[in-house]
Amino acid sequence: MIKILETDNQIANLILDAMAGEINKALSKGAIKIERDVRNIVRAAITAQPEWGSLLTGRLRSEFGLPDSQERLNTILKIWSNSIVVYPVPAKRVAGRLKGGLRIDMIAGNFEDVISVPEAYFVTEKGVTLNWLEWLLKFGDRAIIRDYTIGVNPKRSRTGTDVMVKHVGKRWSVPPEFAGTINDNFLTRALDSIQGQITDIVEKGIESSL
Repeated sequence: MIKILETDNQIANLILDAMAGEINKALSKGAIKIERDVRNIVRAAITAQPEWGSLLTGRLRSEFGLPDSQERLNTILKIWSNSIVVYPVPAKRVAGRLKGGLRIDMIAGNFEDVISVPEAYFVTEKGVTLNWLEWLLKFGDRAIIRDYTIGVNPKRSRTGTDVMVKHVGKRWSVPPEFAGTINDNFLTRALDSIQGQITDIVEKGIESSL
């Protein structure tokens, strides 16, 4: 005859503790795959934005006079991608239940992690610092450079196309089709467009690891 010494509550707690151990193994395993998949989909969403293509070969590259745009954007994209980290939150027994899960850290909402790196600005021949990425992400269509407008002079341009030309009374700002504010710019739009996909990645990642 087997005699059970533990109370019902003690038995239930032992079962929960055993389950927590298995769940934590699954969370650790799932976090690796989820992090990789979320980073991939975020990179794809960012580079699919019209602003990204324009910075590489289009109007924004010309008007910003952006030298080495491909290298600059690669660095910025890497910073944003690496800022996405998935942490397991260990399952623990709390008041007769298990609590735990995953935590996902995404891209910093104030963009301070990228607008301060050298790739996000450059210094002109006249010694003026042009914070092109901050302009694009935060300044909207407000006037950034007064008494200047865009002209064409391939010999003087850093990109072989446009230059700033003195024109009293004129102003230059980010082209309106690309102008972004801190709460509405090409990065926030990219992330908003994939929220459902990120949820699917997390759910499937956890399910496949259990």
